[in-house]
Amino acid sequence: MFFEIIINPPKSVIYIRQGIKCGGKVMKKDNSGLWNASYGEVGATLKALQDQGIILSDLSLLRSDPILAKKVAEVIKSGRKKDPAIEAFAECLFDDNKNSRQIKSTWQRIYKKWFGLEKDFSDLQVPEHYDPRKHFAVIVAQGLTKNQIVAEMRLKFKVSLHKEDLDTSVNHNDRDAKNGDYIVLFNRNIEADEEFKDFPADQLKVMNHKGITLMERLLLEILYFDRTKKHLDISNRTLCTGSRYSDGYVPRVRWCSSGGGLGVGRCSPGFSDYGLRSREVVS
Repeated sequence: MFFEIIINPPKSVIYIRQGIKCGGKVMKKDNSGLWNASYGEVGATLKALQDQGIILSDLSLLRSDPILAKKVAEVIKSGRKKDPAIEAFAECLFDDNKNSRQIKSTWQRIYKKWFGLEKDFSDLQVPEHYDPRKHFAVIVAQGLTKNQIVAEMRLKFKVSLHKEDLDTSVNHNDRDAKNGDYIVLFNRNIEADEEFKDFPADQLKVMNHKGITLMERLLLEILYFDRTKKHLDISNRTLCTGSRYSDGYVPRVRWCSSGGGLGVGRCSPGFSDYGLRSREVVS
């Protein structure tokens, strides 16, 4: 099957021809449902979307994201019902800010690919100041555990832990997803935030510093590796000040390029070092 799209710039008209090549000849495809629409109707539909700012990459997102496709279908089918929730979704669906939809779609894909989980983050509120050029956005899903994350990581690369059962040993976290999914932003730094070098966790706590948790740091590693096949914290270590081991020690994470893989260690909350740095939550 092939599709041929012809755009007539002077009149901004889109024509679509569809057919099946068979023995060098083009045969018209006869199908039911939406395929019964005329070329003019399909072209007019695409023209209407184009006039509202929809581009080809948006259509690609619609094809690759079944949850988004379902939502769009609900908007169309509920057009006459004047459902306020549906109208609100329709209003934001085609806005100029695509970053929110894209990061949700990215994490839905990651949770499916890495953990086999079908997640719908469409109702999750992404901070207005989120900018993918400046921030890493991490979505923590309800029900996911640190042990699950490590198990899936080990299918892709080496992981070394000070304590194997992270769910039991790291039992204090400033944030968790027990009551629902949440999103958190960090500065888009490959190495942990330099401004917090040589600051111990105890001092940062007095400063009301809001730092990354161990689970957020592990998911951040997955996000970065999934996109780039590279790793974070090659030269330094992230001090996960948002978490504590059961004995009060603080988790720290780094990538050991000499072959050790991703290392999850720990240190005293009063210990500081030039290469030991927190990642601050961007709020």
